[in-house]
Amino acid sequence: FNTQKLYWSPELFRNLGLPPVEPSRDLMLKYVHPDDVQISENAMIRAINDYDVYRCEYRVVIDGKTKWIEDRGELVWDEQGQPLKVVGTAQDITFRKLAEAERQKFVSLADHSLEFVAMCDMAYAPFYINEAGRKLVGLDSLEEAATVHVEDFFFPEDREYISTQFFP
Repeated sequence: FNTQKLYWSPELFRNLGLPPVEPSRDLMLKYVHPDDVQISENAMIRAINDYDVYRCEYRVVIDGKTKWIEDRGELVWDEQGQPLKVVGTAQDITFRKLAEAERQKFVSLADHSLEFVAMCDMAYAPFYINEAGRKLVGLDSLEEAATVHVEDFFFPEDREYISTQFFP
């Protein structure tokens, strides 16, 4: 389909930190990280072949700074069933990607720790206990741990203090 006729909103230029210019496929490829060009192209080919939505996450490099972009689009087809255009959005997801990377660092650290590491929700139901923690308290799985109240993970002599301080 015709990639020469493109429209990018002023918001997209602002998000990318670029001055508004005539958009083109070449302009887009100029900023897409070289390792991600094929990912973007494959996503579009897949969307066309599967008559599906276009969705792709890729990096752009502008003025030496890397940003993550998430593109989502619906293909519009002509009467002959050929792709005519894509109507969609491009969203800066850099902060989400950074948060995911930080979360992954924590998970890796917690998973490999030899200490008891756990997290619970606001109702004090555990939703994460690392393997070392499960072994320490004699549990085989996170599912089994989810049936135990958080207070029960503390030493009996500490439970009264923990109860009054953290579990009203």
